[in-house]
Amino acid sequence: MRLTVGYLTHKARFRIISGSLPDKMSLTLWSCALTRVKQAVPNFRGSNMYAVIKTGGKQYKVSAGEKLKVEQLAADVGSELVIDQVLAVGSGDQFAIGSPLVSGASVSVTVLSHGRGDKVRIFKMRRRKHYQKRQGHRQNYTELFIGKIASELGSASAELPQAAA
Repeated sequence: MRLTVGYLTHKARFRIISGSLPDKMSLTLWSCALTRVKQAVPNFRGSNMYAVIKTGGKQYKVSAGEKLKVEQLAADVGSELVIDQVLAVGSGDQFAIGSPLVSGASVSVTVLSHGRGDKVRIFKMRRRKHYQKRQGHRQNYTELFIGKIASELGSASAELPQAAA
């Protein structure tokens, strides 16, 4: 029996290499891996509503109540924005995919802070040519709080924590 489990998200990374195992052992490993995934990702069954949004040239899967770091946006701290570039919306077993955007869907966010990411070091070298170049870069970001997801499937909202307000 072959066993392969690969579940990668931004919160958890689990991988069991495929191989031939005895039946009893494979079932034990499978159930163990599944429980670890469920513990690491609370919305594993998809009970909460989520959306896939596009901002800054990237796509993010978000749920109400999450904090998210995106490319820097021109907005003041504490201001509320509405992101209408929603590519997909899901709620439980219902799912809507846009072509390219879901009509009538929007995500309301609050700007928590602006900052700069960790330094990325760039080092270039040509061997035997006495050439070495060192460079560094820190990317600016905006931290957002996902307050509300609204679409034809329904809506989900979360209150802004008092410490963040």
